[in-house]
Amino acid sequence: MRPIFDRDEAARCDRRLHPRGLIDPNGSCTWIDPWVFPHGAHLRCRFPGIDFSIARGGFVARFLVPPDPVPPLTDTPADGAADLLASLKADLRRAALTRRDGLAAELRAAAAVRIADLAAGLDLPPGAVIAGFWPIRSEIDPRPAMARLAARGHPLALPTLTGDGVTMVFRRWAPGERLVPAAFGLSEPPATAAEVDPQVLLMPLAAFDDRGGRIGYGGGFYDRALERLERSHPVRRIGIAFSTQRVDRVPEEAHDRRLDLILTEDGPIEPRGDHA
Repeated sequence: MRPIFDRDEAARCDRRLHPRGLIDPNGSCTWIDPWVFPHGAHLRCRFPGIDFSIARGGFVARFLVPPDPVPPLTDTPADGAADLLASLKADLRRAALTRRDGLAAELRAAAAVRIADLAAGLDLPPGAVIAGFWPIRSEIDPRPAMARLAARGHPLALPTLTGDGVTMVFRRWAPGERLVPAAFGLSEPPATAAEVDPQVLLMPLAAFDDRGGRIGYGGGFYDRALERLERSHPVRRIGIAFSTQRVDRVPEEAHDRRLDLILTEDGPIEPRGDHA
């Protein structure tokens, strides 16, 4: 791999992202920094044995030596492809959180009331344990919704991190009960509160799409918790967000789990799947 323009990062290619050894002729770009969205395809790049350029009529590839055999495609992305997905998610997360941070206080308060009304009308199994979350930074406030659900007879829980700082569990909590400070500016039930396995999760998020794709904050806490919970029972995954956090499409990785429903101040969103 040798860039034609040593000082032009836009001409840099990474063959790890394209095991077949060619840039995608549809115009996708392997450069993983934030300019990947507006840039488009490379001006010119060279892989071993191939001089690959953009000409007036389109892409031109000239083999300088016989190409290597094409390796079979696999379901597991190369390390570089995983890095690219992570970079795309980071860009979407950053933009969505910037929009969320800019919302007026009046809109935030009205949105919390609207979400509570929507939550009160959810069709949920009687007595199902519901895990919500305690809002931080500019997150939408789910506490009015949690109070409405508790009034319907649903036991509530909040997420807590265990001593390893990686595993997230859920402990019983009711409105008005004491919370203790925790990592990341969170508030959580004390260690003496009973641990429970909820049937419904009200999930915070940074961004979402209409297919139910979710971008969290990058720690993977909910992914790991869902993997553990769903070994024993189904879990209904409900995202709680402002409508401004919607994006066109969330890049997905193998471990990602889609939301079953998203509640926003503009109304509920029933994920439509890939082909709707």
